[in-house]
Amino acid sequence: MPFLRRTPSGFLLTCVMLATSGLASRSPAQTNTVLPMVNGVVNNYDQGDFGKLTVWFGYVSFETDRRYIQYGSNNFYNPEPSIRLRGPVDFFPGVHSAVFSTTFDSNVTGEWRLLGTIASANVSTDPDGDGTLSVFGSNSTITHTASRVVGTTNFELTGGGTLIIADDPFTAPIFENLNGTVRLTGSTLTASTRFDNGGTLRFEGGALDTPVLNNTGRVEFVSGTYTLPNLNNRGLLVVSGGEVSSDTALALSSEATLRLAGGKLTVTALDNTGGHVDLSGGTLVLTTQDLAVDAGGPLGDNPVVGPGARVELTTGQTDVASGHSLTLAAGASLLTQGGQNAGTVHVAGGTFESAGRAFTNQASGTFNATDATLRFTGNGAAGTDDGLQNFGTLNLLNTSVHGDVRSPAGSTINAGGSVTFDGLVSGAGHFTGGGTVTFSGGYSPGDSPALVPHAGDLVFAPGNMLTLEIGGLARGTSYDALDVSGHLTFGGTLALAFYGGFSAGDLHAGDTFDFFNWGSQSGAFGTLDLPALAGGLSWDTSQLYTSGNLSISAVPEPSTYGVLAGCACLGFAVWRRRARLR
Repeated sequence: MPFLRRTPSGFLLTCVMLATSGLASRSPAQTNTVLPMVNGVVNNYDQGDFGKLTVWFGYVSFETDRRYIQYGSNNFYNPEPSIRLRGPVDFFPGVHSAVFSTTFDSNVTGEWRLLGTIASANVSTDPDGDGTLSVFGSNSTITHTASRVVGTTNFELTGGGTLIIADDPFTAPIFENLNGTVRLTGSTLTASTRFDNGGTLRFEGGALDTPVLNNTGRVEFVSGTYTLPNLNNRGLLVVSGGEVSSDTALALSSEATLRLAGGKLTVTALDNTGGHVDLSGGTLVLTTQDLAVDAGGPLGDNPVVGPGARVELTTGQTDVASGHSLTLAAGASLLTQGGQNAGTVHVAGGTFESAGRAFTNQASGTFNATDATLRFTGNGAAGTDDGLQNFGTLNLLNTSVHGDVRSPAGSTINAGGSVTFDGLVSGAGHFTGGGTVTFSGGYSPGDSPALVPHAGDLVFAPGNMLTLEIGGLARGTSYDALDVSGHLTFGGTLALAFYGGFSAGDLHAGDTFDFFNWGSQSGAFGTLDLPALAGGLSWDTSQLYTSGNLSISAVPEPSTYGVLAGCACLGFAVWRRRARLR
């Protein structure tokens, strides 16, 4: 029976040590051995790799000079011992029992390798500094049956150390990480009641099985695929890799921060009540929520989607309120199902895509895009008002715009550098700026006939169709016209269409349409699609590339052709007669 007795040099701890089966060839077992203790510490004791250690009171210390110390199986601690690891310690397979609270702590060099099972009323770990507590091996588990937290916790990790859950499962009804680091690298940590995290919890391929995760520290997902439990986040949640999802909304209290630095986070919604969202990378998917950019929005009042980050709205739209802004940095992207902007949108080297429904830039809205890609493929009601509806200002610099754009009177498209449109652009909105605008998917100036100025250069690409409406003879009010301050490059197809009841019967010889004014010009339309005229009239295109005009000419009657032919024959006969008389 082990016992503790006082000696002149300190305390003696009596331990019963029994040889285990399969190890008889090693050093003989020791029985009823009395170990010297100084201030209740068993110092530098190397038990070997066999036997059983029973500790009553005090604690066992393994110092840094012990390169390899192994416990045997079925060790017993009672009561309240502390196992201090200052060198590597291996626990052999078996059930190691502790009656009361058992503490395992280590310093910077300590490492605990569990190959068996710890069964105790309570187990806590207190690695000092950067010490590492590792749990791995064949069928390794830690099972606890009672609770304490700072009274009610089954497992505590304190002192800033690290617990690694590597190969085999780790089980505790309640797990409390006060200020240490828990790394899940390849196995599952099960906290059947809850996991309280005040330190760092890192997912590196392992998993956490718990109904409730309370976080006031840092939870980081590095790799792997995870489904979030019920998460009460009042700390820092980081997704830097892997795929993380939740079937419910993710709550962000005023103390909380969500940092997306990589990987993918998919949630139904962000219930943000004053928390901070840092989108510096990765992908955020909101499956049911609109992206409201205002004081109560899920990403904050003026969100910035950082370089390389992406936000996807599966069913929701983006609504930017007046006085607020949404920014997409270089390489960032946003996918939205339509929406509207009454404030400011900045796309600086990123991609803005609206699908499913039209996106509207309100009269108060400013949409800035530099070195950007804009895609507007959504449809409006009943197939009308598709793509981008611009009633405000578009500031475009070296940007490509895909999809249809309607920019009616009162709106502005300010173009700098090279700006290309591959969808149908329509409306009487003015084009300002000194850049080059290229239309390749169609251009129809005017809401009804209008005069539309272009302050820079204008290019009609080979695949473009320019449609000009004719509703009368007044330039800019009854028929469409373009004034290009810079260089105008003709190409593609020119199509004329009658408007507002005006028809071919209203045209007469001598009518002229001054469709184009330019600073300089080059090129030519590949096709002229001109409406049929009344009998005796034809389109005169001879001045199209010199003065920008198309006019109506009279076609001579057949009798007129006969008279002209007769006159020509008579003149020829007179010329021949005179030749003979010479």
